Amino acid sequence: MHNVDHLIIQQNCDLTDLLADTENRYTVKIPARETSEPIYYATESSTSCHRMCFGSGRAFNLRLYDTSDQEAMSFTRRLACGYCTFCFHLQKLEVWVPPGELIGLVSQKWQALKTCFEVCNKHEQVLYVIEGPNSFSCFHKTGIFQIFTSDGSTQIGTIVHQWDPVSVRYQLLLQMPSSITDNRHKALLLGSAFLLRWGSFGGGSTSIFRSSSH
Repeated sequence: MHNVDHLIIQQNCDLTDLLADTENRYTVKIPARETSEPIYYATESSTSCHRMCFGSGRAFNLRLYDTSDQEAMSFTRRLACGYCTFCFHLQKLEVWVPPGELIGLVSQKWQALKTCFEVCNKHEQVLYVIEGPNSFSCFHKTGIFQIFTSDGSTQIGTIVHQWDPVSVRYQLLLQMPSSITDNRHKALLLGSAFLLRWGSFGGGSTSIFRSSSH
């Protein structure tokens, strides 16, 4: 992800996905004027029991492969049932790189009036804070999450969930500051975007892509 500060995350959806409760697949692209260049392909690994019983709150492992089919990183989330204003089991996602090295984690922090996450390194030192819309709506069709420095004083990026009329689906747009040169930090922010995809925008199923209303 050298020299990359904008990424698009799109869910891949075909007829099989529409008819059955399947594991999700995604494409991560670099936005361009005329075309979007894929750099990663992501595949979910989860149990059918978790998909059926817990929906977007299920535990999962998401592996990202580069264009040469080599695993670049993986995201692991525990079972998370704490949405909206409830805090009994908040979301947590670990970010790993081959060969099995933990580089950091993204943790939801309980706040009464808004959604908040901390992005930490493997020593659990806070690198970034992510804040989003109020907590009174479980899932948002569109929304903007702001990325701040570790002390929360300066906004440095955004994660936006928006409707794309070209692909006729919702997508996530991750905007990071060009000053970030550490690819591990970028991987952590990419993991944050995927976590928001599940936890704040109902990304555990293909249903929001099947709807034509937005």
